[in-house]
Amino acid sequence: MTQQVHTRESLSDIPYMAVSGHLPYLLPAYLDVLVPDWALLQVGEHYFPLPVRRVLGFRLLEQPLLTQRFALVSASDTAPPPYAELLQYLQAHFQHIDLCLDTTGLVLAPGWQQQERVTYRLDVPASSELLYTGYNNHLRRILKKPVDLELRKDIDLTAFLPFLRRHLNEKTRLPASFYTKAEALLLSPALKWHLYGAFSGQELVAACAILHTGKQAYYQLAASAPAGKEQNAMHLLVNRVLEDLCGQGILFDFEGSMIPGLQRFYGGFGAKPYLYTRVSHSRLPWPLSRWKYGIRPE
Repeated sequence: MTQQVHTRESLSDIPYMAVSGHLPYLLPAYLDVLVPDWALLQVGEHYFPLPVRRVLGFRLLEQPLLTQRFALVSASDTAPPPYAELLQYLQAHFQHIDLCLDTTGLVLAPGWQQQERVTYRLDVPASSELLYTGYNNHLRRILKKPVDLELRKDIDLTAFLPFLRRHLNEKTRLPASFYTKAEALLLSPALKWHLYGAFSGQELVAACAILHTGKQAYYQLAASAPAGKEQNAMHLLVNRVLEDLCGQGILFDFEGSMIPGLQRFYGGFGAKPYLYTRVSHSRLPWPLSRWKYGIRPE
């Protein structure tokens, strides 16, 4: 199967521009922010982004922050994505690989590791009434409780970003570059965002960003203040988001987690597990091999 690497500048000459909306992380506007020197690998009729990073002369491929998974995409759906050929190419050209692929059931060559991962997705129904029938009892009880919160759509970015930095960072300890890139994504004119916030009076207590790509919507950059957690503000906010999406034929992706508590939160809205695969391969020499040594438990 033929393989060819395209530069960012040549994208307008190939079908990738028409099919990359399969996942938002594949969009050129998304990748330009996160991996400015990314390239595009063509495997037959399929395309795959290469988030290349160079360390001490070695070529590394790692899943970038703010992306969940990549996929082989094609303008034609007739042929199955050639993941075996993709991995064979990556192994030959990169000293370290740690990527998440939008597929399962991979048969890997020796030296590769893989780990099953999960996101949660919901086909948003036609009405709020149908939406509620899919909620679990715990969520229904939360929605019935009287609360003094105002739920707003399209809140100001100048309020959202400081709130995100303060409250998301309390547990995750994300690097400063995460927030710089998150801001750049939110400011990109090529990406369609809606920012939702829950307010107690004038105080923002929970917020999330929803990214829209065609008939998909993605739950991203969510954070709650202690006061918001006490009032289950994020439950109310996500319910508001889903209500707004009813009747539009939207597939809503919660972006998943391996944390059981978050899985229960997503499942409470009727979202179903969707599996994908994290793969890893490294042939870095010592001592770099101690720094990058494949998939670790989370």
